[in-house]
Amino acid sequence: MDSVLLTTDKIHSALNPLLTILNFSCYTVSYPDNDSPGESLMHVIAYAKLREFSQHHSTTKTALERWYKTLSKAHFQNFEELRRTFSNSVDQVGKCVVFNVGGNKVRVIVKILYSIQTVYIKSVMTHAEYDMGQWKTECDR
Repeated sequence: MDSVLLTTDKIHSALNPLLTILNFSCYTVSYPDNDSPGESLMHVIAYAKLREFSQHHSTTKTALERWYKTLSKAHFQNFEELRRTFSNSVDQVGKCVVFNVGGNKVRVIVKILYSIQTVYIKSVMTHAEYDMGQWKTECDR
């Protein structure tokens, strides 16, 4: 059997139809400074949403970076394994996973495809924005 080198472009091309079905507006796979795709086990799509949120809410930057590094350096097969790592700061809501980051200050709403080790960041919001519930429609699909 021949081996195949999967570049970010090839992965992006393969995932693009799936992202369209899941109604994602951002298709960019990003890695924070000094991290490379080879170091990541869980691929996090739309890291830019974390960066953008932390630019507007600077006190959340460290907590969001810690969350990203914990998530991206692990290998989760299912929600139970995710829960073991994040304990009470993660919940399954419909088809989404909701993370409580930064001691109840930030909610990160994601969809996870465990089979391909991919996390799609849907929303990053304050606790007050989360309480309004407008994000829930994304989790019903």
